[in-house]
Amino acid sequence: LAFDRWRLGDAGAAIAALRAALAAGAAAPGAEIQLATYLSEAGQSTQAIELLQAAANAEPTLDALNALGIAYARSGRHADALAAFARSLEIDPGNAMTFENVGAVHLDAGRLGDAKQAFERAIASNPESSQGHAGLAMVAIRQGDRRTAIAEWERAVALQPANFDALYDLGIQLAEDGQMEAARRYLAQFVRTAPRGQYGKDIDKVSALLTKLR
Repeated sequence: LAFDRWRLGDAGAAIAALRAALAAGAAAPGAEIQLATYLSEAGQSTQAIELLQAAANAEPTLDALNALGIAYARSGRHADALAAFARSLEIDPGNAMTFENVGAVHLDAGRLGDAKQAFERAIASNPESSQGHAGLAMVAIRQGDRRTAIAEWERAVALQPANFDALYDLGIQLAEDGQMEAARRYLAQFVRTAPRGQYGKDIDKVSALLTKLR
């Protein structure tokens, strides 16, 4: 129920559903971490971090530490985020998701070399890391290497068609490059498959663009 509400864009209802389940003792394992993740994505960083700090201290699992690191990163606490991810890597030194998260923090801070290294390590750990390839695309586009960026986004989408951020970025970049046939294909896929609750504004923007491209 909470996930369905979240997918539809009703963050308040999703958070309320998880709180109710936790209060009733009927929540599934990991519900507290999921609640904190929703709070973080909804901009309620302080509450999210408090919940995740408690969860990570009580049981420092990969899920808890990665979620804590992401919450720190969203609130601009990059050093704390990297420290949480370092703890995660102590548990599993080859965890691809953690390297993806490390790369995202470095990318956000403009440290492109460190970001590239982290994304490459994610792919080395898991060759099917869609986020790793999408991260390399972001590094490449910021370095002005559009060809590499497009190739990496194409790889990311091929590995995970539900990587909607990569799908959107790929379609927009192809359109800007004048590759209209390919752009239309990816942008139409984005409009058709991206959840409106999370991507409503982008879907409307892309729909308008597709109308112009016809």
